[in-house]
Amino acid sequence: MPALATRRVLCENTVMIYIEPAQQDAAYHFAAEEYVTQSFPQHDIVWMLWRNKPCVMLGQNQVADAEVNLREARRLGVAVTRRASGGGTIYTDEGTLQFTRIAPFSLGAGSVEREREALSEPLLYALRQIGANAKLDGRNDITLDGAKVSGMAQYYTRGRACSHASLLYSANLDALARVLRPDEDKIKAKALRSVRARVRNVADTRSATPLSGFLPILINVIKEYGAAEHVLTPADHAAIERVRAEKYASDAWTYGKSPAFSFRSAKRFPQGNLDVSLDVAQGVIKNCVICGDFLGVLPTASLETRLVGVPYILADVRACLAGMDLRPYLGGIAADEFVSVMFSG
Repeated sequence: MPALATRRVLCENTVMIYIEPAQQDAAYHFAAEEYVTQSFPQHDIVWMLWRNKPCVMLGQNQVADAEVNLREARRLGVAVTRRASGGGTIYTDEGTLQFTRIAPFSLGAGSVEREREALSEPLLYALRQIGANAKLDGRNDITLDGAKVSGMAQYYTRGRACSHASLLYSANLDALARVLRPDEDKIKAKALRSVRARVRNVADTRSATPLSGFLPILINVIKEYGAAEHVLTPADHAAIERVRAEKYASDAWTYGKSPAFSFRSAKRFPQGNLDVSLDVAQGVIKNCVICGDFLGVLPTASLETRLVGVPYILADVRACLAGMDLRPYLGGIAADEFVSVMFSG
C-alpha cells in the first residue's frame, strides 16, 4: 500500500492504546476517547482498539425511543448509550471491533473527508490482507460486496478530531435487526426491505479468518505507521471513570434529547436527516432542539442556544444566523437548508 510510507512520515508522534479486555462497557470507552482527546499531548496521534458487550450506540443528535426498540433492548440485555459524534444509531457486541483515531485537526475545505480517509486506510488495508476487498462508500460507510460492514463518525474539540469506526465482524445481526428502528425514508431510498438487509459481517465473506486472527493483523498495520504501545495508568483510568459516571453512563446524556415542543419539522437531505423542534411562545423561540443522523463534527448546543430569544420570523432567524457557517454543526447541511426546515411546518 503506497500511502503507508507517506503516512508514517507524517505521524511521528504516534501511540496505540489497548483497553483491557475486562473493560467491555461502551460508556467507559467513549469516556476514554474524550479523556485522551482532551488530555494527551496536542500533537500526538492516538489509535485505540476496543470491543464491548451488546450495546446500541446513539449518534449525538438522535432521540433514543425514535431509533431503538427500548423494550426489546432491555429484554435482550442490550445496553443503550450515546456517543459524542454525529451520524446514525448502530448495534455493537463482542463480534464488533471498535477502532478510533485521535489526531490534530483544523476545520477547512476537505479536512473532514481527509480525516475519515486517514481513519479507514489501515482498516481497509488489513481487511484486504484477509481477502476482504472492502471500500469507502457514501458519506461514512465501508462496504463489502455491496453491503455495509462499517460506519464512521467523528467530532472536533480543542484542536483535535476524534474519529471512530465500528466494524461488524461476527456480530449478532439478528439482535441488531430486533433492537434498531430503521429510518424508513433511508431504507426506501436504498431500495432495501430492512435494516438487516443493509449490513453484513466480515466473517460471512470469502475469508474464514476469525476476529481473533484479524486483530493482530490490524495491530501490525498500525505499527507500520510508527505506533508504539501505550498503557493507561491507574490515574488515567480513574479520570476516565469520572467522565463515564458523570456523562456517558448517565440517563440525562443518553435519553435527554427527547423533545416535546410546539413545533416540529423534519427533512432528509443527501447529508442526512434533519429534525428541528421549537418551543415558540408569543412569537419568540423559547427553546430549540436539533436532531438527526447528519455527521456534524461540532456539537449543536451552541446553535440551539443562539436561536433562543429570536423572534420566529424568517428575516430575524436569517439575520441571527448570518455569517455563521452551519455545515460543521450539521454535517454539510447549509444555513438556507436549515432555515427551510424551521419554516416548513
